[in-house]
Amino acid sequence: MEEAGAAADATGVGAVVGLGLGVAGAVAGLYGAYESYRGEKKEKADAKTKLQQAQAKGPPQQAPVAQQDVASSGAEVRQSLQGIQAVS
Repeated sequence: MEEAGAAADATGVGAVVGLGLGVAGAVAGLYGAYESYRGEKKEKADAKTKLQQAQAKGPPQQAPVAQQDVASSGAEVRQSLQGIQAVS
């Protein structure tokens, strides 16, 4: 907007319109800077909250891993399973 205002000012004929566009562009720029500052401040607060929540939880726990019998033969495993089924 400010560039359009400067161009209109340069013609002399559109000076009044150019001045209005220049002022509107400056106001829009200031508002944009304010919103950017406010957004950064909110992001910092959100990040701080997330950090505090993560620290309160503690380190993540590892899920238990199923044990595998890789040294036994198939016959030994079948025998073991039959023994378990007989008991239950």
